[in-house]
Amino acid sequence: MGSPGQSMDNIIVFDIETRRAISEVGGAHHLDRLGLSVAVAYEVATGKFHHFEEAQVAELLDLLQRATLLVGYNIRRFDLTVLQPYSQEPLHALPTCDLMVDIQRQIGHRVRLDNVAQQTLGIRKSADGMQALLWWRQGKLDLIHDYCQQDVDVTRRIWEYGRAHGHIWLWSRQQRARRPVPVCW
Repeated sequence: MGSPGQSMDNIIVFDIETRRAISEVGGAHHLDRLGLSVAVAYEVATGKFHHFEEAQVAELLDLLQRATLLVGYNIRRFDLTVLQPYSQEPLHALPTCDLMVDIQRQIGHRVRLDNVAQQTLGIRKSADGMQALLWWRQGKLDLIHDYCQQDVDVTRRIWEYGRAHGHIWLWSRQQRARRPVPVCW
């Protein structure tokens, strides 16, 4: 996890979309079989988004491996596992700030990115991974690129909010209320 005083040099916020559903590869124990359809990475230092498809996976991996910190939502369990078959290097050894893992550690259960986005930023995600799979099957890569970039931007904005305020917000079903969750990103 990044420290509050961490330099913004070479911090990458990223997300990926896949070619297959978990049910198509034999379950969650086989995430490495999902395959990459689209990835988007945001360079914090330059403010630029970079788009990748499977043909450019080497460029994506180079960008991720040069990063001083990778920021994402469920990247440790999902994104890095999906990308691992494309790399000879152990991707889980890369420095990460996984927002979902940090939030789960605080509250004791997983929470969807859409919940955090809506409660912290007042915005909703434009689609979900299942919709991205449908677009993949329909050959609508431009829609996957747009959706993935929006997810990266939402993740970046939540990360920035948490860094600036020391907390994010989520909707608690148990408390039936919006509640702050402390973070130290």
